[in-house]
Amino acid sequence: MGRGIRASDINIFKNPYKDIARSVTARYSEEIMIIRKYEIKLFGRDMLAWGDENRVFAISLFSDSAIDSKLARFTDIIETGEHCDIIPTSLKQYESTGSLENLKPVILWGTPFQRKVWEELYRLPAGKLISYGELAAKIGRPRAARAVGSAVGANHIAIVIPCHRVVGKNGPGGFGGDLELKAKLLETEGLHLPKKISI
Repeated sequence: MGRGIRASDINIFKNPYKDIARSVTARYSEEIMIIRKYEIKLFGRDMLAWGDENRVFAISLFSDSAIDSKLARFTDIIETGEHCDIIPTSLKQYESTGSLENLKPVILWGTPFQRKVWEELYRLPAGKLISYGELAAKIGRPRAARAVGSAVGANHIAIVIPCHRVVGKNGPGGFGGDLELKAKLLETEGLHLPKKISI
């Protein structure tokens, strides 16, 4: 049996998503944590997602072998998920509806600053864009737009924590260099990637 984790072993779940964290901690207090890994084709791209039921621990839109090793800090039981599970089903529905109501993020790593940025970004409603400067102001760090941009780029739960809705002061902003995918995600939500935005 893999080493897994128990609530008494860690305090990593003390994160901005306290309501989600409490439910996860309670569930795993007497059980081994098993993470399921999904290979999903979305918007013509091969993507990977890791989670349990409707709780998402990571979504990678690009090749990112580091995520497996990071998740191995919490469990060595990572099994292949089924295509009919909630996570892949919800992501495929998002492709046609732009809605992700069924999925909840659980942050397992990140600095306090990154977590603060991701928490605020998670609150951003569908159908709304935000600039790096606006996001910095919302977390009380109006001069930290560049640092906010780095935190957005480090987001490991893409789509669910909507880093694709963050745009630059004078243009579309970054998205791992794949602005075509960023535009597709925004179009699914009824938005268009701007050529220029003012703050």
